[in-house]
Amino acid sequence: MEKIMIPPLDSNAAEVIKNNWAKMDKPLHSLGKLEEMVEKYEHRIINIHPSLIPSFCGVGYYGLHVHEKALERGVKVTGATVHFVNEGMDEGPIIAQKAVAVEDDDTPEILQRRVMEQAEWLLLPQAVDDIANGRICVVDGKVKHNK
Repeated sequence: MEKIMIPPLDSNAAEVIKNNWAKMDKPLHSLGKLEEMVEKYEHRIINIHPSLIPSFCGVGYYGLHVHEKALERGVKVTGATVHFVNEGMDEGPIIAQKAVAVEDDDTPEILQRRVMEQAEWLLLPQAVDDIANGRICVVDGKVKHNK
């Protein structure tokens, strides 16, 4: 069993991430140096995605488009996922997920707002706190919460 403890980022990492974050809507293998950064900071860069991965994720699934597709499919539950970034699109180990009900009269904009308020805005700070305080690790490609 491989257990990976998550060390803190070095002082240069925040600047690299800041300068490259907008590029993250493309597959990382097409971004050159960004892929190197992801390798260097494995299990230390996180993303929040507005669906319950593995649904409505991957290349092209971001922003309002995710909610449009969820409504088109007629799902009754959607939500948000916080995961570690890896070389794939929305394929890194899942840190946390939270489900959100889909209502019959939802528009993509209303659903997007509900997912942000009921899931994303709760999950992301908790995930950052868990990482910062050493409460999670990656074991065999899956996130485990330390007791």
